[in-house]
Amino acid sequence: MKLNWIKNAIALLSVLFILTACGAGGDQNSGSASNEDNEAGASKEQGKYKVGVTQLVEHPSLNAAFEGFQQALEDAGLDVEYDVQNAQNDNSSNMTIANNLVSSGVDLIFANSTPSAQAAASATQEIPIVFTSVTDAVSAELVASMEEPGGNLTGTIDSHPDAIPSTMKFLKEELGASTVGMVYNAGEQNSVAQVKAVKEVLEEFDMTLEDASVSSSAEVKQATESLVGKVDAIYIITDNTVVSALETVVSVSQEHKNTLNKGEIDAN
Repeated sequence: MKLNWIKNAIALLSVLFILTACGAGGDQNSGSASNEDNEAGASKEQGKYKVGVTQLVEHPSLNAAFEGFQQALEDAGLDVEYDVQNAQNDNSSNMTIANNLVSSGVDLIFANSTPSAQAAASATQEIPIVFTSVTDAVSAELVASMEEPGGNLTGTIDSHPDAIPSTMKFLKEELGASTVGMVYNAGEQNSVAQVKAVKEVLEEFDMTLEDASVSSSAEVKQATESLVGKVDAIYIITDNTVVSALETVVSVSQEHKNTLNKGEIDAN
């Protein structure tokens, strides 16, 4: 489904590219344009574009999102050169990457994750930004609202309003869970938003939450182990830090399945 969501955003993306090309062509025709501007304008008219990619970390979900984005541009017949930069799950690198992409003069920035998109938004109000792998674009202050985003950003979100309520209902009714465990990175705004949403839903179902926060994937194992004996199920949200160490969560759960209250694990 992620690929389809991304393709829905490409219509607007294509318009932005066309506008960029028109703008470059206009500069080329003006008497004050430099040779470099003329070359850039000619490049745009020939349909060649440079897309900067900023991604928080390497893991299958984010990688698939980028692959879907590339495929959609290829399907649209666009000739694209990519400048791909990965923060390796170091939030301090996101701003550096965003500034580098802006300085290099890319035509568009593809921001793959909430922290990546936030950094890109801070770095430029001129270059179009397409984001994905974002859970709550409004709370992350990427857009003013889902109906009227405004600014130079557009993109897709990876959440569904019924996902958390339906999952919590399943955990209670089908697995008999009363206490749910969550491991998340408190530095990821998308994760904070999901934890808040889970807490609200659990209260409605008369359930409780045990959470453990991490700041890096190296801490995921210990954080998961801290939930052993305290929870009936572990709910894995779309947290980039935790998902990049997902095998660790699964391994700990399997190893301690007899000491987890009911030995269940749920993956979102």
